[in-house]
Amino acid sequence: MPELQSTVKEPNPKDAVGARKAPLSTLPAPVLFEMGLGMLEGALKYGRHNYRAIGVRYSVYYDAAMRHLTAAWEGEDIDPDSGLPHLVKAMCCLAVLRDAQMQGKCHDDRPPKSKAHWLAEMNAAAARLIADGPAEPKQPYTQLVPVSPTDVDAAGSSGDVNAFLSRLPLTPAECEQLADDIRLSYPRVELAS
Repeated sequence: MPELQSTVKEPNPKDAVGARKAPLSTLPAPVLFEMGLGMLEGALKYGRHNYRAIGVRYSVYYDAAMRHLTAAWEGEDIDPDSGLPHLVKAMCCLAVLRDAQMQGKCHDDRPPKSKAHWLAEMNAAAARLIADGPAEPKQPYTQLVPVSPTDVDAAGSSGDVNAFLSRLPLTPAECEQLADDIRLSYPRVELAS
């Protein structure tokens, strides 16, 4: 890997002007190209730049973006219809929606506005719940810590079940309960107490 440079070159007159303009160098190029693919898919289906010519309804693109975000959140990374990542499809929905707003082509069919500061109130309520909750809250179960028979079998065959269990975000009591469950389901697996 090349060594990073810690020095900055001497400025030229163009630097002073260009440095104060909206940059594209701050955006990750691979993601931009993925968005280009997502926009190409839309162009092939609906006609390139149709959203600028015809306009869009806010609710349609909000719903589509939320469907893609929810699918990604629920563990489906790739949209089965396009083969593109759901996150890319959501970004494309938001790009079309924002462009339509900027071009005056967005039919704003959102509901009447919520009262001011509703989100700050929800955040304050969440902070109170966390502050008033248990001193050691339970850790979340995530895709990063899969617990399945395959995982246990793999750990058992490598003799590393205890190391596997120690990586789980569980309290000692929960870890012991899981170990008991594993012992019942997989009697050939040796577990240390």
